[in-house]
Amino acid sequence: MLLLVLLPYLVCVPFMISGLDPLSNVTSYDNATVVSNRFIITPNSLSRAYGIVRPDSQKRGIEFRVHHELSSEEGSSATLTNVTAVPSTHVVAVESVQEIQKLKEIPMKPPTMLTRRGKNAHTKLHNMLSTHRMTVRCSINIGCQIADKCEQGVDRLHAEGLTGKGIRIGILDSGMVFRWLYSRSDHSLVGIDKTHPLFRDKNIIVHDFLKQDPDQLDQCLGHGTSVAPSFKGIVGAKPDNELNIRGVAYDASLYVYRVIDCQRRVNIDAVHRALEQAARDDIDVLVLSFGSPYGWATSFYHESLRDVIRSGRIVVAAAGNDGSSGLWYTDSPGSEIDVISVAEVENKFDIYFPRHWSVHLQFGGVKDNPTYISYSSDAPLLINAKLDVFATSNACNPLPSETPNLSKYLVIVRMKKCPIVQMLRNIANKGGETMLIYGHRHRRADKNVGTYKAAFISASADEFLVERLSTNHRVSAIFPKNGGIFEEENPNGGLISPTSSYGPTYELLLKPNIAAPGGAILTTSPLKRGTYGIERGTSFAVPFVAGCVALLLQDRRKVTNTRNILELLETTGEPVLSSYNGTILQAATQQGAGLINCHNAVRYNTIVTPGELLLRDIVQVQKKWITIHNTGQSKQTYHIEHRPAGTAETFQRDGIYPAHGPVPLSTRTASVYFDPTSFTLSRKETKAVSVTFVPPKGSVLYSGFIMITSQTETLHVTYLGLGASIRDKKVLDRSSLAVIAKNGEPHKWPTPYTFVGGSVPEIQYRLAFGTPKLLIDLVKYDNRRPKDKWIVGNIVDRRWLRRSSQDPEDKQFRMKTVLEKPVLGNGDPIPDGDYRFLITAFHVTGQHPPRPEDVETWEGPLMRFKVNKS
Repeated sequence: MLLLVLLPYLVCVPFMISGLDPLSNVTSYDNATVVSNRFIITPNSLSRAYGIVRPDSQKRGIEFRVHHELSSEEGSSATLTNVTAVPSTHVVAVESVQEIQKLKEIPMKPPTMLTRRGKNAHTKLHNMLSTHRMTVRCSINIGCQIADKCEQGVDRLHAEGLTGKGIRIGILDSGMVFRWLYSRSDHSLVGIDKTHPLFRDKNIIVHDFLKQDPDQLDQCLGHGTSVAPSFKGIVGAKPDNELNIRGVAYDASLYVYRVIDCQRRVNIDAVHRALEQAARDDIDVLVLSFGSPYGWATSFYHESLRDVIRSGRIVVAAAGNDGSSGLWYTDSPGSEIDVISVAEVENKFDIYFPRHWSVHLQFGGVKDNPTYISYSSDAPLLINAKLDVFATSNACNPLPSETPNLSKYLVIVRMKKCPIVQMLRNIANKGGETMLIYGHRHRRADKNVGTYKAAFISASADEFLVERLSTNHRVSAIFPKNGGIFEEENPNGGLISPTSSYGPTYELLLKPNIAAPGGAILTTSPLKRGTYGIERGTSFAVPFVAGCVALLLQDRRKVTNTRNILELLETTGEPVLSSYNGTILQAATQQGAGLINCHNAVRYNTIVTPGELLLRDIVQVQKKWITIHNTGQSKQTYHIEHRPAGTAETFQRDGIYPAHGPVPLSTRTASVYFDPTSFTLSRKETKAVSVTFVPPKGSVLYSGFIMITSQTETLHVTYLGLGASIRDKKVLDRSSLAVIAKNGEPHKWPTPYTFVGGSVPEIQYRLAFGTPKLLIDLVKYDNRRPKDKWIVGNIVDRRWLRRSSQDPEDKQFRMKTVLEKPVLGNGDPIPDGDYRFLITAFHVTGQHPPRPEDVETWEGPLMRFKVNKS
């Protein structure tokens, strides 16, 4: 399908609505912000959008400017130029246009920063800081017997020569820490300074699709800089850095595409263009560590992602960090078919930085050497060499010409009335790279150090420091290498994080697909945040999986297509417990196929297909088939057994909304039978096994694992089903339905609306479950024959809506639509008269055209339209 995108800004839309809303006359409020004068158009034809839509729209007096036109498979971007002159609803009537919708912006949720103090400090960091060495606790036999063998195996692959070399990884995010270098004579571009030490001498290509920052630095947000290390940090850090961070695929080439702005908004037009550029760059693996709750497998990104995946590229995306919201709440674009959606596993060790650090100052000729001076920073200033100290009391103006090259000095500067960044800039112009600021006790709360490596000396050290610096003795500084970083064992290490979002999709697809370390991740951050930081969330689990995919692609021994890679990851993962006080496995709706094991995915000789069995909402007995293929050189005997996961109690007791997270689990599991239960395969031999499921009764999501064990390997197939018909799930929260009058109160009596001075009707509603289609129609009543009514026309037609949030602070808690002008969706005026709003919500999997049992309806109170003709 060809898309004509008439609007550039939009973030991961919780629900991207395709429909026929009267664009200039209806305002719908949710957690998205509508971008003025920007629209998405889907033409009917596969020809170029501009050439098709322009002639038809000109017939109706509508002009638009093309903002960006993608390939014919993906679409175009344009801007309407005379929206105020011609009602934009008329565009819907253009013969060549299939759909038109507003473009929206939706903010990302920020990652969580860990700040909790620990009990013990270590001068040398434990190797667990490399998250690929994180282990799971084998309380039950899930493929290993002792914990130290339950590792994810990345180090073993590195030892075997797999480091991601030759693989291209593309990261769609907020950019990365780097700075363009310009010639001072003619201001021409002369190169890139990768200012972060972990990214120096790396093969990194950067594309900025926002063009908001002349320096294009990822300094305002830092999300992309923190994600990138999974390849050059989580993913790609060389093993010779200060903090022993070793990336999963540290020899892979990084391509960075900036699509997230400083306000955490994902620019959807930029995403489409970035995906198109990624295809031109011949990217192998795409990382999308952003998203917003959606729940449907068909999102706004569908067309572009479909083309990317069809071209053989692997897309890895975050499942989301809304575990408290319960089931059916995974993020888009991770909810898309064939996109690998990643859940978060808690790290075995919590690691964190204290807020205050110390520098050792040595004063020549002073007996009490060395002196420890503390400074305040989110992360330590990691300096390997001993530095002499250069002190200045005034850097508001350029430093004197006789000032030495300060690159080998620790510069201590006194705070003055000028902006801090002005002082630091003057110091940097003399080569200064590391600065400590003192004298800020009585200053305003100006702590902005920009992109410079700078921190604030504790106020208690001010007087002492002034006294010592007044002497003529030489002063030098030593920064401890790792002494300030703390770690302690995490009692929930190896479990799925409670913040990790639950699936499945409304189509009952398995989401998330796989889990990876995402809690307490030591990674890179912009320089003004201290170079390194500790993050958590599914955003930081995604690059780990992408790094493992890069190792699979480098090996290429078993890789045939996108689905093949997903199956390899799913069947070789480690199922994760729900807690350590029992033996119940976490539901697949939150852990997917379990904790990823990179080594097993690459090196196992047994290949099992498919990786997942989707039982949908069929309540009868079902028979499925799995295939086991022995690619090894020796004969193997296999045993098949069933390990059920906890069954998710889907809805709140005495309620219509899904249960809050952590979702209650029960042991009402499916009964599963195999034929055969054991067999022997010679080398290169294949066997099909039948699996019969008897589902539990009731509206529960049941899941588990079909375990396939040989003498040397253990694999599994994940299954998921619903014990009742999803079509029967109620969508409308009838307690929330209301038409709001001008005074802000729900009206109960016939209320006149003049569409002047705020006299407009507003519909409020909440959705207890997702709906593939929501209609708001205008119904006409004849006062002389009250029983007679007919639909005058449509006001709102929305597709693929997710359920409402249960958090009253969330903008998605209550949806509302305001009819701002007396005009229908097709542009026809609404005459004076008595009307009601009719809401129709379609059930999931309902038939089209719908039967009565496939929809829910609600009629609002009587309204009297009296348009002010003056």
